[in-house]
Amino acid sequence: MAINPRGMFWLNLACFQLAWFLSVSKQNDALLWVGALLVVQLVFSPSKLRDLSLLLSIGLLGIALDLVLTQASVFIFSPIQSPWWLALLWFHFALALNYSLGWLSRIPLPLAMLVSAIAGPFSYAMGYRLDAVEFGLPLLQTLLILSLCWALSILVFLKVRSTITQLQ
Repeated sequence: MAINPRGMFWLNLACFQLAWFLSVSKQNDALLWVGALLVVQLVFSPSKLRDLSLLLSIGLLGIALDLVLTQASVFIFSPIQSPWWLALLWFHFALALNYSLGWLSRIPLPLAMLVSAIAGPFSYAMGYRLDAVEFGLPLLQTLLILSLCWALSILVFLKVRSTITQLQ
């Protein structure tokens, strides 16, 4: 039951924004809804295999990055509740990189790095302001680390996206 790419763009944009809001405001209490939003996108995807490949590869890379940042005490999460919501957000980001954020693959890489160095940390800063994440370092230091991580990570994410897209 696939929809056309334009329809998928809008579906993805809505699902990604809703998933972000639900995840940051409700955290693990929203897992069912955030997971359902992923399933909806995969059901309507015009390219299910490609999207599933992107979801797993980029999603797992993003989760690994957050694990490293958590182990380095850049992020602090409650020891009694793992941030599963953040893992699901990475899967949503992976799909967004193919649809609503697909334009990042069509601009010069230095510009994509700059956009990511600003937008990525901004998202975490909003999560911080909404008490979804605690920073283990001063705010400015954390944001600078996140800017560097996002500027470099987007290169990897876009390369993975390009490789998977070419293989499909």
